[in-house]
Amino acid sequence: MFQELASILVPGGTLLAASMLMMGDQSPLPLAGMTGPHLAVFLIVAYATGHMLQIFGTLIEGFWWKRHGGMPIDWVRQSGKGLLTEDQRTELARQAQAKLGIALPAGLEGLSKGQWYFLTRQLLAYVQGAGQPQQLHHLTGNYELNRGIAASALALAAGIAIRDPMALLAMDNLDLYYIFLAICAATLAAYQMERYAVQYALELFCQFIVAPGGASVDRTGRIPEAPPALVS
Repeated sequence: MFQELASILVPGGTLLAASMLMMGDQSPLPLAGMTGPHLAVFLIVAYATGHMLQIFGTLIEGFWWKRHGGMPIDWVRQSGKGLLTEDQRTELARQAQAKLGIALPAGLEGLSKGQWYFLTRQLLAYVQGAGQPQQLHHLTGNYELNRGIAASALALAAGIAIRDPMALLAMDNLDLYYIFLAICAATLAAYQMERYAVQYALELFCQFIVAPGGASVDRTGRIPEAPPALVS
């Protein structure tokens, strides 16, 4: 719960506080010495802003992972991506058949994108059912936090540029410096987002492989296709 709130409040509060600093005396809320009702209003607006930033963050996320051929959790479906060794991929497929009661005659590579989407959700549900979701929750929270920070920094850079576009032509304008810092912050946050996504994928697959138990049903179940809107 705390990580979910932090992934919303921190990006929203960052953008809101930076915007208030840029506005100076024209800011509707005093940033310095904020207490009582002003603080409550700030937190409410920061929370709402954080949700909007997460929407923007999903666009950044889509662009970022398109460069890498999909998210790290999808790399395992393709041989040679390097996230897991071939032996680990074989063991993952074997464990999926044993624990989930599904058929994988062609291995992981034989799954469509929609089938892989459903399978990874089944893996996550199995790990959660085994009582081992804490680290995954931690990685998810940090991933969303950095996605929000990247969105916040880019939104700030865009806001500075839009505020006075003609002034940016002056080489000694401080706004250029602020935009540069904001873009650097967004890049670093996106890099951290990538690191947490890789760690999440590794954690999910490794926890599933070592999780106890096995399916008692016949291993001939087929994996359904996910709707295109979920896997696009």
